[in-house]
Amino acid sequence: PMMSLCPSYHQVTQFAPDDDYKEEEEITYITLELGNVEPSLIPSCGSYHLGLDTPMPFLQLAGTVLK
Repeated sequence: PMMSLCPSYHQVTQFAPDDDYKEEEEITYITLELGNVEPSLIPSCGSYHLGLDTPMPFLQLAGTVLK
């Protein structure tokens, strides 16, 4: 066998079938500080837009955009 630069590691030439690997679901929790928001705004909104994968994350409730 070939010598490795790190004796405790070995080179893998073939991976096992996918069934041999356990899938784990990754959950991410995010806290969004809304600051001073009109208390009646949140319960009165039927829908919202949440932009987390943007350069500046935002939450849009009705016509109000919180950044």
